[in-house]
Amino acid sequence: MDFIKTVAEKLEKNSSTILTGIGIGAGIATVISAVAPTPKAMRIIEAEKEEKGELSKKEIVKATWKCYIPAAVTGAISIGCIVASKASDTRRAAAFATAYTIADTARQELQDKTLATVGEKKFEEIKSAIAGDKMEKDPVSKKEVIITPKGNVLCYDELSGRYFRSDIEHIRSVINNLNKILLEQGFLSLNEFYFQVGLPEIKIGEDLGWDATKGLIDPNFESKIADDGTPCLVIQFRVEPRFNVW
Repeated sequence: MDFIKTVAEKLEKNSSTILTGIGIGAGIATVISAVAPTPKAMRIIEAEKEEKGELSKKEIVKATWKCYIPAAVTGAISIGCIVASKASDTRRAAAFATAYTIADTARQELQDKTLATVGEKKFEEIKSAIAGDKMEKDPVSKKEVIITPKGNVLCYDELSGRYFRSDIEHIRSVINNLNKILLEQGFLSLNEFYFQVGLPEIKIGEDLGWDATKGLIDPNFESKIADDGTPCLVIQFRVEPRFNVW
């Protein structure tokens, strides 16, 4: 029973990929099954011509349609599987968005309550301590430092956990420009920020972003010392990017 349950869970988790694969396979089979019966169909047409003379398009279809039943079946399977895989992706994305919204709301409520309880100064101290803890768990000595076109100051992006070299004034300039775009467009993806700073995009960076109605990009810079003794600029955001805000 455990084996069956495990298999069922794997199938559910990978249903979209499996359905897409079946759809592609069925599509290839459709092409093969459409080509294979053509010689037989041609023989039937020739036989009908000998008996009846020239055939109309309707008569040709009537004489040969049964030859292409397998192609029609596999074609329908191909289309059905691809449509089903897209529906599976949509349901999965909707479920993820709902779960993220619930978690994000809870996080925001906790943050607001903490700020109201301890005050802004203490709250900033807590955030600074959290940044230090993250760097300790994710030391620069064990990470690749990304070199960007601007600046040579060691920086740590708290969101993606990446170390890179840049300059605080360049980052501020990038954010100022992006806030202008954010006001014009109403939204901005996290990957756009990374691109402008000179960092590679991340997979979830297209699904996370800032909504102008929730506030502009507002950075918070913390000065820390990396585990190798190098001064490090930690980048946080007072208004964090949210999932699929647009």
